[in-house]
Amino acid sequence: MRDTKEEVRKQLLQNADLIDLLGGKRVYKRPAPDGDEFPRVTLFEIDRNNGDYADDEPMSDESVLQVDEWNQEDTQAIFEEIDKTMKENGWRRSGKQEFYEQDTGIHHKALRYRQKF
Repeated sequence: MRDTKEEVRKQLLQNADLIDLLGGKRVYKRPAPDGDEFPRVTLFEIDRNNGDYADDEPMSDESVLQVDEWNQEDTQAIFEEIDKTMKENGWRRSGKQEFYEQDTGIHHKALRYRQKF
C-alpha cells in the first residue's frame, strides 16, 4: 500500500515558494515535533477505499487526505501554494474549512483532497 502522506510531503517540500513562506521545511506527516512552530503544515489520511472491482478484486484505491495549515497570521499565500502543488500532482480539493482558535490565537485551515490511484 502506498504511503500517500509521504508522497504528498515530498511534493510539498519541492515547492520552494511554500518552503519560503513556512520559514523552512515545516511539513509533517504527524503532529509537529514543536507545537510552538508557526507556520506549519500537517498531513492526515482521513479515508482510503478500494474501488473499480474486476473479478472481485479492487483495481484502484481512493485516498482522502487532509492538509492542515497552522499559522499565527491569517494569510492566503500558504493555502494558495498548497492548493497549487496538490492540483499539479493530481489531487482535487473536496473541502476547505477555516478556524480561528480563540484560546491559542491560531489560524487553522483544514484542506481536504482526494485522488484515485
